Amino acid sequence: MKDNDYFPKLNCLVSLSNNRLIAVTNEDEFSFDELPITPDEAYHFLNLLDGQTPIGNIIEKSAPAVSSEIAYQLIDSLSQKGLVLKNPPIAFLSGKHAMLEIEDVQNQLMHQLLYKNIFWEKCKDPATVPVNVYVGMAIENYHLLSRGSSFDAHALYYHSFRKARETMNNVFCSENGHFDIILSGLKLLGLEEQSIIKSVPLPETLGLANSLAYWSANDPLFFFSTMEILEGKDNQIDSYVVAMEQSGKINGSFVEMIKSHSLINIKDKHASLGRQIFTEIPAIAVSEVNRMKRQTHLFIEIYNAFYQSIWDHYSQTNNLLRIA
Repeated sequence: MKDNDYFPKLNCLVSLSNNRLIAVTNEDEFSFDELPITPDEAYHFLNLLDGQTPIGNIIEKSAPAVSSEIAYQLIDSLSQKGLVLKNPPIAFLSGKHAMLEIEDVQNQLMHQLLYKNIFWEKCKDPATVPVNVYVGMAIENYHLLSRGSSFDAHALYYHSFRKARETMNNVFCSENGHFDIILSGLKLLGLEEQSIIKSVPLPETLGLANSLAYWSANDPLFFFSTMEILEGKDNQIDSYVVAMEQSGKINGSFVEMIKSHSLINIKDKHASLGRQIFTEIPAIAVSEVNRMKRQTHLFIEIYNAFYQSIWDHYSQTNNLLRIA
């Protein structure tokens, strides 16, 4: 075993008494008469065994008094009495339980931040939303979906669990080309196809796409956890589409085209993609779950900025397409 893969943990309380090393557990007390180093050096070395620091780092901190040979000799001797755990057991959650814990964080942050976003607040009163905001949402959604292969494709190679990989492959096949639906809708409004394709997304849209691409390639498990939000968490017609319908301001054919995309996601149960994938994963370390919960804060902030930027830009401009 490499030093960096070895995380010994002290499984007792150690103290010094009359220049002797004493180890106390719930059941027994041990006194050590013969040690390869002084009792004081052994005391300080053993107290560094926290189960989270690699043994190589601990030896570096204890040098020159504790060599690698002495360190392993002490650990082997004490582990035979149960006083040191060579590699402490790792706590796990089932994939389904892990996703539920991540969802709790997602829901809390969405209510604290995303649902208070001006874009979604204005959609509660559809008549007050400028036409360009409705159209701009579709434009930015087109830019995001047209870059979908840059993040979905990476996750296709998730190798840890076959069933999870198969689910992701099915998602990719069903999602591929969805940006064409949005493109067709925008053409109904008189926008030229090539002009739309050559237009430039808002920086926040590109930031969201690039973040998803990074996570997909480098942290696929976390990427999977974001999919329910990206695909419509509540498994119903997007509030944005409902607002467009109720506003009476937008070409009905355009609204129906955008609505058809929401209906596909509902039909294919994309709102539960995260749970579907995580259910296929038997166990995830609690430390990994906690890391993903912390990272969820960043994802929600990026996602919130995406909607905020749509309102900020399209409510103030008459030029729908940004040209480089």
